[in-house]
Amino acid sequence: MLDNVLESLNKEQRNAATAVNGPVMVFAGAGTGKTKTLIARIINMVQNEHINPRNILAITFTKKATAEMRERLALYMGEQNSSLVHISTIHSLCNRILRRNIQLLGYNRDFEILDDEEMLKVLTEIYKEEKIDRKLYTPKSMVKMIGDYKNGIRPLKESEEKIYEYYQKYLKENNMVDFDDLLILTNQVLEYEEVLEYYQDWYKYILVDEFQDTNVIQYEIVKKLASKNRNIFVVGDDDQSIYSFRGACVDNMLNFSKKDYPDAQVFKLVENYRSNDMILKGSNSLIKNNTMREPKELITSKKGDIHSVIVHDAYYYEDEVRFVVNEISHLLKHDNYSYKDIAILYRNNALS
Repeated sequence: MLDNVLESLNKEQRNAATAVNGPVMVFAGAGTGKTKTLIARIINMVQNEHINPRNILAITFTKKATAEMRERLALYMGEQNSSLVHISTIHSLCNRILRRNIQLLGYNRDFEILDDEEMLKVLTEIYKEEKIDRKLYTPKSMVKMIGDYKNGIRPLKESEEKIYEYYQKYLKENNMVDFDDLLILTNQVLEYEEVLEYYQDWYKYILVDEFQDTNVIQYEIVKKLASKNRNIFVVGDDDQSIYSFRGACVDNMLNFSKKDYPDAQVFKLVENYRSNDMILKGSNSLIKNNTMREPKELITSKKGDIHSVIVHDAYYYEDEVRFVVNEISHLLKHDNYSYKDIAILYRNNALS
């Protein structure tokens, strides 16, 4: 079964999947089999390198990705072994760490986690208790400001700091944390040497998916956990970093091998299995103009129509819609396409 998994990989995928020890960075372009490589790596670690699956931590970006990885691992490793690998989002991991150790920071282990709606209720109550003027900042606007601050997007203004202090004081007194506190408090609790050593001895091999979407504090947590064994594998694509508005820091990816782990093995997955060559030529010519990126060019064996990529510059959004509708009409009448062959991506719901 393992041989079948590794044989299904191309050369670069196989190199990344079998480079087990030490820091490893994988730049995985769109459609290049990133998840397949990551899954094969875990299977190789357990079945070929005889690494205890309990010592493997795989950090994913979404709960959906977590479920998908669990499902695919179970197909190759069986339910029992695959369930021993700790696969979770960074927030779920932090919640798990805090449930065991948060008392070191003056909280109880049965703390409540607030979502945005519950944050708004807390702030509304604080505004009433402290008689805060809503004209300057509404409770709703403060929810966003607090989130931006905790994610390192921007500092608090002097006029916002007092409200923030009231908010954090209220949370601690009522044994509450918000979603971003899961990261901040975990980073603090890992400053305790005995706590850090416990998790370092547990998670001896760490894999991070969608690394381009991590923020500064997430990377700090990962670096702390990996600092003892240094078996850290990160995979992502700096060209697909789209969450800077949430605090994602693409510098994490650029600094990994250049600054933090200069001895890291670096691999690039560039063979795209999703798109034809004309799509890739268009995207390659566009993305190469970005300055903050690792140079790479995607390739494919799929041949496409020379007219696959058309750029239309419209002044009004109505003109965009009219152009798309006319293109669809032309495809149906003259190129023998059907409606099911056509997909439309739009920037906002007004266009729909």
